[in-house]
Amino acid sequence: AAEFISEFPSSKVVIVEPKIFSPNGDGFNDRLLIKLSPGEPDQLVNIWIYNESGLEIKRLANNLLIGTQDVVEWDGTTENHQKAGLGIYIIQVELFGLQGKRTQFKTACVLTDRLE
Repeated sequence: AAEFISEFPSSKVVIVEPKIFSPNGDGFNDRLLIKLSPGEPDQLVNIWIYNESGLEIKRLANNLLIGTQDVVEWDGTTENHQKAGLGIYIIQVELFGLQGKRTQFKTACVLTDRLE
């Protein structure tokens, strides 16, 4: 397992799994799950997906209101509903609390075609 992937703080606020997913419709690791546990209700979340070059390919959540625990899924498609290419993607998560507290998280995942 590559070590560079875990860039999140050690908190369990944002957990991304599986780190390597294969949206090929075989029913195994087809979706990337972004598990959000801010610990307090009424948080707004923004989630962006960037490719290795740093270009935004998808806005996964736009001021989405979440509860104390929530899950946002990425099916491996881009903004225009095309399948994203194989490779490494950066997931950026931004949480806004009611008191205006803003926290940001960044991690990487790998989109592959087949998992052996």
